[in-house]
Amino acid sequence: MARFVQTHHNSHAIALEWSLRPHYQIITPSRRAARALHVPHKPLRWLARKAIESKGKTVASDLTAQRLFRQVVQDVAQPADLLATARVWLPSVRSLLKSNASLPEISDISPGTSTLFKVAKDYQVALRQEGLIDEAELYWQAAAGSVLPQQVLIYGYFQPSRDELNWIDALATDESVLFLPVNEDSPLFADSQKAVDWLVERGWQVLKDADSQAQVAGLGQATIAQPKQTSGILSLGESLSRAFCGTQNRDLGNGRGQAQSPAVQDTGTSVSTYAYSTLEAEVRGTLAEVKALLNSGTPARDIAIVARNEVAYGPLLLDVAWEYGIPLRALYDTPLLTTRLGAWLALLVDVLNAKFPFEGTARLLSHALASNPDRDFWATTRRQHPQGFAAWNALAKEHLDLNLDVLAQIDQAKSRVDWVARWRSILSQFDLGRRCARWARESVAFNRFRDALTELAKPESEVLSWAEFSQELQNLLASVTVPAQPGRGGVELHSPRSVMAARYAHGFIIGMAE
Repeated sequence: MARFVQTHHNSHAIALEWSLRPHYQIITPSRRAARALHVPHKPLRWLARKAIESKGKTVASDLTAQRLFRQVVQDVAQPADLLATARVWLPSVRSLLKSNASLPEISDISPGTSTLFKVAKDYQVALRQEGLIDEAELYWQAAAGSVLPQQVLIYGYFQPSRDELNWIDALATDESVLFLPVNEDSPLFADSQKAVDWLVERGWQVLKDADSQAQVAGLGQATIAQPKQTSGILSLGESLSRAFCGTQNRDLGNGRGQAQSPAVQDTGTSVSTYAYSTLEAEVRGTLAEVKALLNSGTPARDIAIVARNEVAYGPLLLDVAWEYGIPLRALYDTPLLTTRLGAWLALLVDVLNAKFPFEGTARLLSHALASNPDRDFWATTRRQHPQGFAAWNALAKEHLDLNLDVLAQIDQAKSRVDWVARWRSILSQFDLGRRCARWARESVAFNRFRDALTELAKPESEVLSWAEFSQELQNLLASVTVPAQPGRGGVELHSPRSVMAARYAHGFIIGMAE
């Protein structure tokens, strides 16, 4: 009996064959990778969460983790700007937690690094006191102690981190298989080869190309299906990957041109390269090609746009896609502040802090999510030029049928539970759930803000001033994220990592000037 690492470069064809074998729990990093194998999506993280829950632990929500981390930073470092310091230090601390099962004692380090290690250790202690772990240490904690082994087929984790490998090794039982493509002739796969070597030391068996069947049969596992030998014609993706790794002659065009590999020509597929002078020209040229495919009858789900920097390309792609009438889904995360709801909530906090000034309150009440004021309202507003809560409340009641009493007496100190109850009342008073439902992104934003308020209510008995609570609200709006363009169907925008192990009939790779 053995566990297997399949290192063949054409891992998809082999994974399809193996996935037909019964009793496998098939693990993929994304829904797109699962779709490539025609199986439900189950990630490693899902299994790890189940494992720690069976041990009585829970992954801390992002807001809870930030709150505990700020407390630790304040106790240890007492910085002048707590929020900024915590925001900068948290990624570094999470990198430490992700890279080590336990934080070691290290001597001869700088005072700054020593403080960071102290914060990381105290942060772990603070989490444990509440029965929590940080997301970054999920795999280490899942693998610690007893683990219920499972027969798994793991596909799409082609660049496994150290903690992922440790969890895979703890989880996988006999006949499990991990697909980890390696090209021994290319330095690009040095880290993957180190991962394979580590697994071999742990007793895993490497399967390669033609001798896979013989190796498996020799281990008494002849029932495992192996891929059929092909005629030697490579797929476009396989040919491109070989060319990129330097194991196949390349014939790439210069400038705006087309390039084909001899091994690809027989399949009727091709690759084209284009050069553009500006980012907008690149976006418009790419979406023009996408539009042509859609007009020719190609399903949108068969097309992907891949950008190394989704955030840089996303806004322009979405704008031009709307102009061209192309359904485009952008699933990268953006802060709640970038949504209509987030902007309105931030404006509301500013209005409350400034005691209902004329211009800020006018913008607040005229926002698409607040009300639908008519001409009479604005004529009266310009004539009366209201300032302060009482004047605006009287005007809103008379002309908008809107009662602002829920915004009164905001300066009083309250418990977290009372503050959250007040803000839930604000959401209800302005009917934000119904108003946000007009847009998919705003609907997601509303649900995530409402869920985040639940986390903001902990610990329930803690009393906060308005200044303290409003600061936490602003931090929430900056840290909670939503997809840039959610929805169903459409052409998908991805980063290289998010599209790993997925398969599309047509791919457009942008931002490749280097």
